[in-house]
Amino acid sequence: MSDHPPTSHIVGLEVQLGPLRRQRCSWCGHLLADEDLTRMAWPLNPDGTDPGPPMMWPAGKVLAIDGPVRWIIEEETWPESTEAPGQKRLPDGCCALLDPEVTR
Repeated sequence: MSDHPPTSHIVGLEVQLGPLRRQRCSWCGHLLADEDLTRMAWPLNPDGTDPGPPMMWPAGKVLAIDGPVRWIIEEETWPESTEAPGQKRLPDGCCALLDPEVTR
């Protein structure tokens, strides 16, 4: 991982049309996941049943991206707000902190 804060995005809703699935940032529209389920494989359950495709990122969470590594930044780990003591603020590097004109 690098020494700068990771870029992070607000996870939007999963959209699936047939075998195609996408998920974007609900704030700036950055593409977070783009999958064709006909090109994916996953293991069967121990009883031989199909568990279905892997889950996507949970909507409304903050997803950190640092190169190929991605993870959810849980709200309890967000930094403390300097303007409102006792409250949390979005992590540095989050697209929601950009000037709104940049993400229109």
